[in-house]
Amino acid sequence: MTKKILTASQRKVIKKISQAKDINDQFVLTGGTALAGFYLHHRFSEDLDLFSQEEVDPEMIHVFLTSLRKELAITDIDFQHTFNRHIYFLTLKNSEILKMEFTYFPFSPIENPLQQEGIRVESIIDLAVNKLFTIYQRLTARDFIDLFFILQTYPFSLSDITKKAKIKFDWHIDPLQLGTQFIQAQKLKDYPRMVQPFNHNHWKKFFLKEAEKLEKDVFDYDHS
Repeated sequence: MTKKILTASQRKVIKKISQAKDINDQFVLTGGTALAGFYLHHRFSEDLDLFSQEEVDPEMIHVFLTSLRKELAITDIDFQHTFNRHIYFLTLKNSEILKMEFTYFPFSPIENPLQQEGIRVESIIDLAVNKLFTIYQRLTARDFIDLFFILQTYPFSLSDITKKAKIKFDWHIDPLQLGTQFIQAQKLKDYPRMVQPFNHNHWKKFFLKEAEKLEKDVFDYDHS
């Protein structure tokens, strides 16, 4: 199933990572590609996101990307550096653009990464917690869709994921603000490309109900 989700260039990069000990030892595959490619198989994801608990060495990344040039037929590499994020846009000979992100992410994982196809892939509970924390900070449809599919597939509760996010990121998650994010999600239209036809009203209704639960919990707590 992974082969059907990932592009040929993504698979080539993953194989190269498995062969590059310095990169493989330091970085963990995360984000939508890890979630869709190795767990849920629900949507397509064009990026490759890699997290490290250590500071990112740009020279090491440069050496690794240089090793990809011939096999991927890379014609150009565009680089952006934003805070702890090192973002590379690889333009391939066939005009495909592959985005790779190497990010300093100094947060201890809840569970150890899994070994998949020779690389380390972030655990499903960490992916869920990261998605919840991302939703708390920004609004994109793919994050809500990903979290919805996780909650439909694995025996996690939204309450438990929220508690774990508070611990992992040492950050207070205000239930009213989280509920507001769930309500605002009803307006989102930036849907990712799904593997199978999918009615987006399903996840919107789900999070609307969760927003109502959060509001009720806060109201009941204030009047207890």
